[in-house]
Amino acid sequence: MPALEDETETDQQYWTTRDRDAIYATATARVDDAGESDDVDRTAAYRDQALVFLLAYSGARSAELVAVSDDEERNGLRWRHVDLEAGTMQVFGKNRSRESAPILDDALRPLRRWKQLREPDENEAVFPRLDNAAKALDPTPSITTQSARDILAKLCEWSDYEFEDPLKPHGARRGLGREIYRENPQLAQDVLRHKSIETTHEGYAQEAAKRTRDEANDIIGKQ
Repeated sequence: MPALEDETETDQQYWTTRDRDAIYATATARVDDAGESDDVDRTAAYRDQALVFLLAYSGARSAELVAVSDDEERNGLRWRHVDLEAGTMQVFGKNRSRESAPILDDALRPLRRWKQLREPDENEAVFPRLDNAAKALDPTPSITTQSARDILAKLCEWSDYEFEDPLKPHGARRGLGREIYRENPQLAQDVLRHKSIETTHEGYAQEAAKRTRDEANDIIGKQ
């Protein structure tokens, strides 16, 4: 099965906790500024904040949340696929079928605020294009994976925190997976929707080695 577009990055970026905090702060500041300044597009600020939080707190691939330009079936997550009460969504997964994915609590509030502002039809994209050409279309089409990368790059540029490199969408999935893997590899597999635990172990080989070392040290220390 071919890799999704956002899995072909060669630098294997992982969002750190500090990266996440910084990008959240910037996205949230844009929302706050939108209420006080005409220079900030309010609708875009709310949409972008919701996108950042969902990327960071779901383990979903960006190609499961927004459109892929050369793939008609990957046309973006729709509101009918999202259950904010249950904290779940049905994404078009890597195997090209709908899969249930979690929405962790930290992502729910920005999504609810965005939905309240937008008052969308259930068939509208969760992360719609906002250009004039798109507004004439029904339902409004989704932004693309390239647009998601551009949004993150702009937020990094606006941030007071100096990122080593602009954050990329798939780095959010990797970073969340690594953080969970350190505590519970099986849970990381479930959140990332890997078919086998071996895939999860391979994705976090260094963390797996550290975990093995720590467990072995605990056993030796008890002797």
